[in-house]
Amino acid sequence: MKRRNFNNHKKKLTGVVTVSLDECRGNTDVLIRRFIKRTKKEGIVEEFRSRSRYKKASDKKREKRNELKRRICKENKQKSELFNITRGSRKAPGRRR
Repeated sequence: MKRRNFNNHKKKLTGVVTVSLDECRGNTDVLIRRFIKRTKKEGIVEEFRSRSRYKKASDKKREKRNELKRRICKENKQKSELFNITRGSRKAPGRRR
């Protein structure tokens, strides 16, 4: 019988974020804000939350597929706005009097 390893979910996070007090000129409020911004940018908190609970493979695939669809729609919308000629602002030629 094959033995299962249930310790896979306890992987260590690899990101290291450092903020020095010299950067913030001794202001602890700025230090905390910078630390929070850097952790969000690195995605450490998001990764921890995603690893805290088990997620089925099918759910991961579905989320990945939906994210791809969302990104494609966003890019297509930006391209259409960029190359879209405003047709409504130009008046149609009318009768001459």
